[in-house]
Amino acid sequence: MAYVLIASRCVLALVFLYSAITKLRGPGGFRAFRLSVQQMRLLPSGLVGPVAVTVVAAELLIPGLLISRFTVLAGLSAALALLIALTVAVVLVVRRGSAAPCRCFGASNVPLGWSHVVRNIGLIIVAALGLVAWASGADQATRSAGVIVSLGVALILVFIAATLDDLVALFR
Repeated sequence: MAYVLIASRCVLALVFLYSAITKLRGPGGFRAFRLSVQQMRLLPSGLVGPVAVTVVAAELLIPGLLISRFTVLAGLSAALALLIALTVAVVLVVRRGSAAPCRCFGASNVPLGWSHVVRNIGLIIVAALGLVAWASGADQATRSAGVIVSLGVALILVFIAATLDDLVALFR
């Protein structure tokens, strides 16, 4: 289970860090993300800005919590909570038939869709597996080969999560 914990920590830390960086990159990155939150039509207009700031702040906080073994539980729990909230929001938007763009990882103009729900469910599973591994006392001795494989798997999963829109378009 130690390798599951390593992989889940890496996947979640990198996904959230990359997501936050793409929203903060350049002068229009956050503005575009805020606009996409507004286009979802899930919040009163007065809450759009604060919620957008809170999401980005959480995306920056979670990787920091996942780095230290003393705050792993808080990081995994925060990641799971944020992913559940984001997934519920995406489901609501998709069910309404809204064309709000997915700004999860930057400047994509692809409307939120069921593929985004599936991606988020996959990340929820990663967070849940990390919590199970942590609860089982996965802070045990590891071998470097196992750590390398865990990191390799994590990087592949991060790549898939971050490039989902492109991968879906490629296979259509």
